[in-house]
Amino acid sequence: MAFKANSKAVFSIIGVMIILAATGFLSSSLANSSSNPGCVGQGACVLYFYANWCEACEQMTPVVSGLEQEYGGRIRIVRVNTDRTQGRKLARELGVIGQPTFVLFDASGQEVRRLMGAQTGATLQREFERCLSCGDGGMSAWLYWG
Repeated sequence: MAFKANSKAVFSIIGVMIILAATGFLSSSLANSSSNPGCVGQGACVLYFYANWCEACEQMTPVVSGLEQEYGGRIRIVRVNTDRTQGRKLARELGVIGQPTFVLFDASGQEVRRLMGAQTGATLQREFERCLSCGDGGMSAWLYWG
């Protein structure tokens, strides 16, 4: 007998993963992990998960490049290719289930925000600014912002 998921169940699972990620239960910190891509815990950092075959990721390329130039000295943006073994491993560890996904970390290495799917430059700028404004580790401010 084949399992057939209904859309409510799928959205519930995704919703639980987002809640777990937002509250830090899914990935509290990578600072001491062997999977740390080198930026987590060393200032504000964004992990941008993408795949070469992903059309939405291709559309995000100029947006991400522009943000790298704009925020170069304040937020480190690390591109993580999920087509590669290390990228898949890190995506699995963080519970990333699709591309593109942006995972934002505050200066202490705590995940403070996760954005899934293609985003506008304005949306990413707003979230980056919020990340930079979190001086106390960020979780309290992020949990209440929309």
